[in-house]
Amino acid sequence: MTKVCQDSVGSPLVGEKNYKLNLPPNIPAENFWSVTLYEAENASGLANGQPFPSLGSRDKPAQNADGSTDLYLGPKAPDGKAGNWLATVPGRGYLAILRLYSPTTSNRQELETGRHRKSSVISVRASVPIKGRMK
Repeated sequence: MTKVCQDSVGSPLVGEKNYKLNLPPNIPAENFWSVTLYEAENASGLANGQPFPSLGSRDKPAQNADGSTDLYLGPKAPDGKAGNWLATVPGRGYLAILRLYSPTTSNRQELETGRHRKSSVISVRASVPIKGRMK
């Protein structure tokens, strides 16, 4: 399990901003992986208006040509990216947790640093908020 509560410049994740979370190809999870959003204030599931505040490999999000997956976190889905989007709530802070179900490595450090031979770098830091339209 890896927790993200700041963007790449160290600012807390806030619901009114847009973020892109890039997950590398070949995430070492035998069953599936999932990213879930939680309230920063009390760690309960983020009440974001979606049936579940999570998105994972079983949801079959679109992948990039290199096999990585971009997830979009923000108050509105970017054009054409609704299948890779998790809604956030303006005015609310939150955190994102990546869970691997049946990880194919038992070494937490390998998972967090990407040193596992079957995967590229496991980095779940949100990128700097995207200004203007997200593409």
